[in-house]
Amino acid sequence: MTVDGVLLGILSNYFRAAAEAAGYTLERTAHTTFIKESQDFSTGLITPSGEHFAYPTAIGADAYVGINYSPFIEALAPWKEGDIGIANCPYATKGVSTHLPDYHLLKPIFHRGELLGFAWAFIHCSDMGGIVAGSIQPSAYEIYQEGIRITPTKLYVEGVLQEELKKVFLDNVRIPDQNWGDLNAVIAALGVGELRVLNAVEKWGLDVVREGREALINYTEQRARDIIRTFPTYPYGVLIRVLPRGSSVPDVHQVLELNRQLFAEFALDYPSPADDAEFAAEAHRRYSAVWNMIGSKLSEIGDAANAAKAFDMARRLAPR
Repeated sequence: MTVDGVLLGILSNYFRAAAEAAGYTLERTAHTTFIKESQDFSTGLITPSGEHFAYPTAIGADAYVGINYSPFIEALAPWKEGDIGIANCPYATKGVSTHLPDYHLLKPIFHRGELLGFAWAFIHCSDMGGIVAGSIQPSAYEIYQEGIRITPTKLYVEGVLQEELKKVFLDNVRIPDQNWGDLNAVIAALGVGELRVLNAVEKWGLDVVREGREALINYTEQRARDIIRTFPTYPYGVLIRVLPRGSSVPDVHQVLELNRQLFAEFALDYPSPADDAEFAAEAHRRYSAVWNMIGSKLSEIGDAANAAKAFDMARRLAPR
């Protein structure tokens, strides 16, 4: 079956609403301020391969779209109905978690033995043990000082809570009752996400749900690419492309080569939206800073002529 544009729009709204319903369940049943008031959490739906196909826009944090969950998923395969995976280690999850207070949980969604995807949720735990209450200490110099570290493991196996894991977790935090209350709120939210996907199968059929989740990702990617194509190619973008991994400064001559026409003319026609003076000023300020950085690097390597041109461009771009 082909999912046309109308049906795709319906599915988009339905699955986003499903993710938001899970989010409201989490917010209303959580125990700590980090979740109930700060909204440092999120919920969503993920494909079997680890990509989001539904994400809330009305509630929770919005920084997790685009994260690849496949390392987390693969670490706990094979999945069975009733399993719930949990992890907070940035290294073991390949960057899914950003620090130990951030817990990510996955619950597989099965229909007649077929894995349709995962209900997903993330929460910031108010305390994970470690050297300070709250588990956030800028002077910490190794991950173990943040608190208890949990690599991908199953909190529930086929619907059965793993009591040993629960005990280890609660024995090593300062507010065990509140943390366990938050995790129970997450489990409730995952159940809401799972139910909404199964309701979609009942309403539209398995083929539509299976095809729709992939179509939503493809449509989103195409829309994003269309928008990116409208962006002008300016030096900041070039710097990002040529910046070596782990380096703090670009290869300036590589930048010069990529922008030889721009450097030759030194004319940058940056559009300044007349109806948003603050945006225009900030954009010019940032591009001016980039050209100052290029000029400084050129000076360091003795290329005085091009350094002078770069500093001139920085002055011309600076907000008036």
